[in-house]
Amino acid sequence: MGYVARLTRRSEDMLDATLRGDVATMAEVIEAAHDQEVPLLRYANEADLAALVNLVYLAARDRYAVRREEPAGKGVADVTFIPRNLAEARWRPFIVELKTGGTAAEAVAQIRKRDYAALFADGLLGKRGSARSLAVGIAWDPKTKTHDCLVEELQVVPLLPGRIVRVFRPYSGHIPANRVKWPEKNRG
Repeated sequence: MGYVARLTRRSEDMLDATLRGDVATMAEVIEAAHDQEVPLLRYANEADLAALVNLVYLAARDRYAVRREEPAGKGVADVTFIPRNLAEARWRPFIVELKTGGTAAEAVAQIRKRDYAALFADGLLGKRGSARSLAVGIAWDPKTKTHDCLVEELQVVPLLPGRIVRVFRPYSGHIPANRVKWPEKNRG
């Protein structure tokens, strides 16, 4: 089996482990990718950790719209995974928060404190807007050279009548056809 095929298989393992909350497998996949892909001298900040996370979740791009630095709640989430096919309940939405020199628990606490899950309650997920999303914390400890992962389920509160929500989202370079509303032409 070639290198790219192994990388793809491991990224499938990472996605599956995340959805199951298997943090030991998640840490193992990240550690292996780190050891193979990232020069130790450069791996010292959150941007390098984000590049690694992008690599280990490569297979998720078939099933999710993956957004980096997504405005959400009271801040900006590091990486969000929004299911492409909302009819498949297996593909749960999730938010990844990264910490260098911190803990995965601190990352998950930030997701909760800054209410990043509000991103999923504003109608982005359609009828599944109240779906249970996941908070994923991934941390790198530069002293021990290890990764720490934590997955917790978030309860997303559905919209209340009269609540004001964002109508326009930051432009990401692609607008799905089903989200574009063209004005009616005046035919007269």
